[in-house]
Amino acid sequence: MNFSEKLLKLRKEQKLSQEELADKLDVTRQSVSKWESGQTYPEMDKLLAICKIFNCTLEELTNDEIKVEEFNKESKINIVELILDYIKRTYNYFANISFKEFIKVLLTMVVVLLILHLLHYPFVELENIIRDAASYIKEGFITRFISGISSFIIDIIYSFGSIFILFYIFKIGFLDKKAIIISEKVVEVEGKEKEEVQTKVIKTSNSGSSIRLFDIIGKIIMFFIKVFLIFFAIPFVMLIVFLSCFLAFSIGLMFRGVVFIGAILGLIFAIMLISLIIEFISNIVLNHKHNAKRMIITLLISLVGGGISAGILTMEMSKYEFIDDSPTQIEETKKSYNFTYKKGMYINSFLGGYTSHLDESMKDNDIIIEVYNYKYSSEIFLEEHDNIIVLTSNAKKEIKPSEYVDLIIKALKEKKIYSSLVDHNSRFIVIANSKTLKLLEDNIDTVHYNRRVEETKELQNEIRNLNDTIRSLEKEKEELRSQNDKLESKILEYKEKIASLID
Repeated sequence: MNFSEKLLKLRKEQKLSQEELADKLDVTRQSVSKWESGQTYPEMDKLLAICKIFNCTLEELTNDEIKVEEFNKESKINIVELILDYIKRTYNYFANISFKEFIKVLLTMVVVLLILHLLHYPFVELENIIRDAASYIKEGFITRFISGISSFIIDIIYSFGSIFILFYIFKIGFLDKKAIIISEKVVEVEGKEKEEVQTKVIKTSNSGSSIRLFDIIGKIIMFFIKVFLIFFAIPFVMLIVFLSCFLAFSIGLMFRGVVFIGAILGLIFAIMLISLIIEFISNIVLNHKHNAKRMIITLLISLVGGGISAGILTMEMSKYEFIDDSPTQIEETKKSYNFTYKKGMYINSFLGGYTSHLDESMKDNDIIIEVYNYKYSSEIFLEEHDNIIVLTSNAKKEIKPSEYVDLIIKALKEKKIYSSLVDHNSRFIVIANSKTLKLLEDNIDTVHYNRRVEETKELQNEIRNLNDTIRSLEKEKEELRSQNDKLESKILEYKEKIASLID
């Protein structure tokens, strides 16, 4: 079966029209028609493209003795022959290249090794994650086994994967290209009939079938690399969404009278840069060609624009005052609570300390507690339980986004940036005469003293219980020792009886 017949049959098996095959090969439909009719013969680059489309080798495609039905029918792959063939091709390659080509190969492989070394860090981090996850399990054999076996598997995957990638890149980057270059030179120099061209192609490309294992494993590795790249791109997609929202917010501030040109430009250039990264990853995953010129120009514009934006933003921020406090103009509320002193009364606050204010004009046993609270702070509650005045609060009030934005815009218009806008502390003031204040302070001191006494008693009781346990264990120890002595004496007695019987 000659080349034209094979091409026709392969095309029909793939259910491709002449026009569809021509589009894949970037030729006219008439060219495909002439190839199938045997009028002309494709050039070397088209032959290689046809092999890629129909997943066959040059030998299978151009050797008339091989039929289409015999394509890819090897039932077994001899690993030893593959390795020996690879070594033979590598030796022949280095034996026939110039010193300049040797330096090129060496530099390329060094770069690949550096990249593989950088890729080792994610594997190390994965080992740490598994080790940390295993640490939550009770320390023991299972934890050590999980950590050890996972580290071993990850190291094996990285080591064998790195070795294969190194050899595979050398194969597709140098060995295969060298064979293609030789074949093209044969076609150009000989310029003879089709049969002679076919013979030359077979001689220079007959190793393709023996390296098929590399292609299979390479596809598997590329699949996992693409999956890794997809997960790697997810944070960039989330980041570009976040930056887009922040850009919309910055543009919205312009309509409210707050303009940050540097921030807007910086966000635009940052989105451009991240979009470029996402495009680069998607091109690899989808096997699309990179528009290198446009991507390099976009990268340079993003970097230069980002630097300019940073400079403009720095100049804009220099006009603002940074205040490590909260705005004083936020509304502050005041509430007063009246209590009558009772014997043993004291104030128990879960919200921090309070300030005492002396007012001798007040009657004995009269107590006033003033609570100063901010608009966006927690609600404060004062309740009396069993002669105890309890100060508590509920969760913080929910702030409407519009109110929060209004606070930010108001501060920015004043050229001020506060460290906090809504998180304010409340103030408590206890007002009474000196006698009542003294009673409150004495009562809380008494409560603290009694609490310490109770804690001391509990500690003494615990020590006493532990001492009793120790004595009980010592007594049990003595009993066991006495039983042990009796058993040893019996053992000696039995040994003596055995010795007398033997004698």
